[in-house]
Amino acid sequence: MRLLLSLVSASFLLCSPAFAASITYTVNESFPGLSAKGTITTNGNLGTLTSADILDYSLTVSNGLFSSSFNQGGSFLPAQVSGTNLTATASALFFNYSDGAGSFGLGAPNDTFLCFDDSAGCEGAAAITGIQVAISGILANTTQSGTQQIAAVSAVPEPPSIILLGSGLLAFAGAARKRLA
Repeated sequence: MRLLLSLVSASFLLCSPAFAASITYTVNESFPGLSAKGTITTNGNLGTLTSADILDYSLTVSNGLFSSSFNQGGSFLPAQVSGTNLTATASALFFNYSDGAGSFGLGAPNDTFLCFDDSAGCEGAAAITGIQVAISGILANTTQSGTQQIAAVSAVPEPPSIILLGSGLLAFAGAARKRLA
């Protein structure tokens, strides 16, 4: 019995996160005249996000005429977040298009970018309430309102969950073996 309690206690200690793990969200936005697909990686913080919470991005955007792939680095700046419009849960990123002036921009200003905008303007583009995509300065946009999901997490079991499941199965096997003996 002591062994069983020790195993269960150890599994909880091993599975308790000491810090938030990064989360990679999948972007798959498509509207007439524009689309954006790829990934955005955050530091794992939940709730309202800032520029510092966005660790990386890798996107392919299209404005109906051209398509371009880019990721953070080189001429493509770190993510730019203004206002409190961008929020994260463990399973999705959301942007509130009705929360006052704020924006979430990814890319190179005035050139190639993806921007979620609530009347603030971002990446050098005029302010709108919606999504903007630019490729080599050619802009396309679509109007949005309310809070919209802009990216989601693909369902992949986390290592701590697998460890917890495995230790539970071992505990049951041990208890069953003890009963048979």
